[in-house]
Amino acid sequence: ATIGGVGIVLALTIAFLIARSITLPIGQITGAMGALAENKLDTVIPGLEHRSEIGLMAKAVDVFKQNAIKIRDLAAQEAALQEKNADLQSNIATVVDAAVAGDFTRRITKRYDNPDLDRFAANVNTLVESVDAGIAETGRVISALAKGDLTESMEGHYQGVLADLQTNVNETMSSLRTLMQEV
Repeated sequence: ATIGGVGIVLALTIAFLIARSITLPIGQITGAMGALAENKLDTVIPGLEHRSEIGLMAKAVDVFKQNAIKIRDLAAQEAALQEKNADLQSNIATVVDAAVAGDFTRRITKRYDNPDLDRFAANVNTLVESVDAGIAETGRVISALAKGDLTESMEGHYQGVLADLQTNVNETMSSLRTLMQEV
């Protein structure tokens, strides 16, 4: 009876230890899952070193954790890009408003650490610089004409409407020179 009683106590102790070795890691993994559900992504996943089903469960939870970290990082990158985009739009509006008011000296000076946004800002600056150069050169020639100097002509290489303006201004100055020589 004593041996049977010791055997039962020993069996219960072994059963308790086995049950505890299963339920404790599962409880820890469950706790980690709850922390991840609360967006605590710095949570350490217990049981990754186990070679049993508990280790497999822990590794699956770790995959969820890593995916959540990637999603968080992507969301942060997206928010930063949207902020840069909004800032670029604001800067473009400032440059365009100044140009509409006749001030072609404004430029976008900020760098956005994004090749697409930086290229777009540079293109806006190039557009404003092109118009500014064409108007400045036209103004220089017209100012000389106002002072009676018919020797000036528009210099530079322009395209489109500005090339047409250059041609018209230069032809006008040439015609005026010819007319004054004939007079």
